[in-house]
Amino acid sequence: MSVENAGAWRVVGQPVALASCCPAAMIIPVRCFTCGKVIGNKWEAYLRLVQTEDPKGDVLDALGLKRSCSHCVLLAHGDVT
Repeated sequence: MSVENAGAWRVVGQPVALASCCPAAMIIPVRCFTCGKVIGNKWEAYLRLVQTEDPKGDVLDALGLKRSCSHCVLLAHGDVT
């Protein structure tokens, strides 16, 4: 087996754990799959607002996400950390 340097040493052919290479492993879609609106930069603000306000639809409207397709992408997202 050979060894390569891709930011960190690892054995080629062996899987690298995501947490070992990326300290904050969040996989947020950058854009809505349907309308193309940028939503990746709204996740942290969404989490902050959800803890202080209800219902979630009003929070998404406050973030500028008016379409139901964008609502679905954020509401259906699961935290992978």
